[in-house]
Amino acid sequence: MQDRSIAISVAWADASNDRQIDPQETVTFTVYVSWAFFNQTENMILKVTDQGFEKILDAVQLTAGSGSVSVQYVTGFETPGMKTLVFRLEDSEGRLAAGKTVTVTVGGTGQPTVETSSWLENINVAVQKYAGIMLLLVVITLILVAWKLKR
Repeated sequence: MQDRSIAISVAWADASNDRQIDPQETVTFTVYVSWAFFNQTENMILKVTDQGFEKILDAVQLTAGSGSVSVQYVTGFETPGMKTLVFRLEDSEGRLAAGKTVTVTVGGTGQPTVETSSWLENINVAVQKYAGIMLLLVVITLILVAWKLKR
Protein backbone atom coordinates (compact mmCIF):
# COMPACT_ATOMS: atom_id res chain seq x y z
CA MET A 1 0.00 0.00 0.00
CA GLN A 2 1.43 3.36 -1.02
CA ASP A 3 1.54 6.17 1.53
CA ARG A 4 0.31 9.55 0.46
CA SER A 5 2.89 11.94 -0.92
CA ILE A 6 3.13 15.70 -1.38
CA ALA A 7 5.78 17.54 -3.38
CA ILE A 8 6.50 21.24 -3.82
CA SER A 9 8.53 22.69 -6.65
CA VAL A 10 9.21 26.34 -7.40
CA ALA A 11 10.04 28.24 -10.58
CA TRP A 12 10.76 31.95 -10.86
CA ALA A 13 10.78 34.63 -13.55
CA ASP A 14 12.09 38.17 -13.30
CA ALA A 15 10.28 41.12 -14.90
CA SER A 16 12.88 41.60 -17.65
CA ASN A 17 13.02 37.84 -18.45
CA ASP A 18 16.82 37.88 -18.53
CA ARG A 19 17.17 35.38 -15.63
CA GLN A 20 19.10 38.01 -13.67
CA ILE A 21 17.33 39.56 -10.72
CA ASP A 22 18.19 43.22 -10.27
CA PRO A 23 17.50 45.24 -7.11
CA GLN A 24 13.97 46.70 -7.22
CA GLU A 25 12.94 44.28 -10.01
CA THR A 26 9.70 42.35 -9.67
CA VAL A 27 10.13 38.57 -9.39
CA THR A 28 7.28 36.07 -9.76
CA PHE A 29 7.66 32.74 -8.00
CA THR A 30 5.30 30.00 -9.15
CA VAL A 31 4.81 27.33 -6.50
CA TYR A 32 3.61 23.95 -7.76
CA VAL A 33 2.02 21.59 -5.22
CA SER A 34 1.47 17.99 -6.37
CA TRP A 35 -0.03 15.16 -4.35
CA ALA A 36 -0.94 11.50 -4.74
CA PHE A 37 -2.56 8.66 -2.82
CA PHE A 38 -4.90 10.81 -0.70
CA ASN A 39 -7.86 8.93 0.76
CA GLN A 40 -9.87 12.09 1.40
CA THR A 41 -9.82 15.80 0.57
CA GLU A 42 -7.73 17.94 2.92
CA ASN A 43 -7.41 21.71 3.25
CA MET A 44 -3.92 23.10 3.79
CA ILE A 45 -2.27 26.52 3.96
CA LEU A 46 0.64 27.54 1.72
CA LYS A 47 3.01 30.02 3.38
CA VAL A 48 6.23 31.78 2.44
CA THR A 49 8.96 33.24 4.61
CA ASP A 50 10.52 36.08 2.64
CA GLN A 51 13.19 38.37 4.10
CA GLY A 52 12.26 37.30 7.61
CA PHE A 53 8.51 37.78 7.25
CA GLU A 54 6.04 34.90 7.08
CA LYS A 55 3.09 35.42 4.75
CA ILE A 56 0.09 33.26 3.91
CA LEU A 57 -0.08 32.77 0.15
CA ASP A 58 -3.24 30.72 -0.27
CA ALA A 59 -5.49 27.99 1.07
CA VAL A 60 -4.90 24.84 -0.95
CA GLN A 61 -7.40 22.00 -1.23
CA LEU A 62 -5.75 18.64 -1.82
CA THR A 63 -8.48 16.46 -3.29
CA ALA A 64 -8.88 12.72 -2.81
CA GLY A 65 -6.69 10.71 -5.16
CA SER A 66 -4.06 12.87 -6.79
CA GLY A 67 -3.72 16.31 -8.32
CA SER A 68 -1.73 19.49 -8.54
CA VAL A 69 -2.19 23.22 -8.16
CA SER A 70 -0.02 26.26 -8.71
CA VAL A 71 0.12 29.50 -6.72
CA GLN A 72 2.02 32.64 -7.67
CA TYR A 73 3.94 34.88 -5.30
CA VAL A 74 5.24 38.25 -6.53
CA THR A 75 8.00 40.06 -4.65
CA GLY A 76 11.07 42.21 -5.13
CA PHE A 77 14.37 42.72 -3.35
CA GLU A 78 15.82 46.11 -2.47
CA THR A 79 19.45 45.09 -1.99
CA PRO A 80 21.85 42.81 -3.90
CA GLY A 81 23.03 39.47 -2.50
CA MET A 82 21.77 35.97 -1.82
CA LYS A 83 18.08 35.85 -0.86
CA THR A 84 16.38 32.79 0.59
CA LEU A 85 12.65 32.08 0.50
CA VAL A 86 11.05 29.17 2.35
CA PHE A 87 7.74 27.82 1.05
CA ARG A 88 5.76 25.67 3.52
CA LEU A 89 2.57 23.69 3.14
CA GLU A 90 0.91 23.18 6.54
CA ASP A 91 -2.04 21.02 7.49
CA SER A 92 -5.04 22.28 9.47
CA GLU A 93 -3.15 21.78 12.74
CA GLY A 94 -0.10 23.78 11.60
CA ARG A 95 2.14 20.75 10.99
CA LEU A 96 4.55 20.82 8.05
CA ALA A 97 3.24 18.66 5.20
CA ALA A 98 5.86 19.70 2.62
CA GLY A 99 8.42 22.42 2.15
CA LYS A 100 10.87 23.89 -0.31
CA THR A 101 13.73 26.34 0.19
CA VAL A 102 14.78 28.49 -2.76
CA THR A 103 17.85 30.73 -2.87
CA VAL A 104 18.32 33.36 -5.57
CA THR A 105 21.05 35.89 -6.24
CA VAL A 106 20.03 39.53 -6.62
CA GLY A 107 22.40 41.70 -8.65
CA GLY A 108 25.80 40.49 -9.75
CA THR A 109 26.69 38.49 -12.81
CA GLY A 110 23.65 36.32 -13.28
CA GLN A 111 24.77 33.47 -11.10
CA PRO A 112 22.45 30.49 -11.34
CA THR A 113 19.69 29.86 -8.87
CA VAL A 114 20.48 27.28 -6.22
CA GLU A 115 17.44 25.26 -5.25
CA THR A 116 17.73 23.09 -2.17
CA SER A 117 15.36 20.71 -0.50
CA SER A 118 14.61 20.54 3.18
CA TRP A 119 16.06 17.53 5.03
CA LEU A 120 12.52 16.30 5.61
CA GLU A 121 11.80 16.33 1.89
CA ASN A 122 15.07 14.47 1.17
CA ILE A 123 14.06 11.71 3.60
CA ASN A 124 10.58 11.52 2.04
CA VAL A 125 12.06 11.17 -1.46
CA ALA A 126 14.47 8.42 -0.32
CA VAL A 127 11.67 6.47 1.41
CA GLN A 128 9.43 6.72 -1.66
CA LYS A 129 12.30 5.68 -3.93
CA TYR A 130 13.09 2.50 -2.00
CA ALA A 131 9.67 1.65 -0.49
CA GLY A 132 8.89 -0.99 -3.12
CA ILE A 133 12.21 -2.77 -2.63
CA MET A 134 11.84 -2.72 1.16
CA LEU A 135 8.30 -4.09 0.94
CA LEU A 136 9.45 -6.87 -1.39
CA LEU A 137 12.26 -7.82 1.02
CA VAL A 138 9.84 -7.91 3.96
CA VAL A 139 7.42 -10.16 2.02
CA ILE A 140 10.24 -12.53 1.00
CA THR A 141 11.50 -12.65 4.60
CA LEU A 142 8.01 -13.46 5.89
CA ILE A 143 7.60 -16.23 3.31
CA LEU A 144 10.96 -17.74 4.25
CA VAL A 145 10.17 -17.60 7.99
CA ALA A 146 6.76 -19.22 7.43
CA TRP A 147 8.36 -21.92 5.26
CA LYS A 148 11.01 -22.63 7.92
CA LEU A 149 8.39 -22.84 10.68
CA LYS A 150 6.32 -25.40 8.72
CA ARG A 151 9.27 -27.81 8.55
